[in-house]
Amino acid sequence: MTEGNPSQTTTVVALPGFTRGPQHLTRLVEACRSAGYRAEAIGLAPRWLPVLYMSTAHLRGIADRIVATVQGPIVIVGHSAGAAAGTYLASVLRE
Repeated sequence: MTEGNPSQTTTVVALPGFTRGPQHLTRLVEACRSAGYRAEAIGLAPRWLPVLYMSTAHLRGIADRIVATVQGPIVIVGHSAGAAAGTYLASVLRE
């Protein structure tokens, strides 16, 4: 890891929208990794239960898993409902 180079210490967490899954963000994750960032796409909810995207209890559980597995700064990138969920996750992760 190179100190002072954010791409070496920052993790990008990509969140899909209602009708997509983590596999739909593969190109984004690969581009971030190619640029030197750590990157993961995570699923927020099964397609048949999209209401979980708006469940603060569910999203707090996801935030807890992110904190347990990621060290250093985090950038959250979301598509559609994933962006809305990401806004909430960002507020929780700042706590």
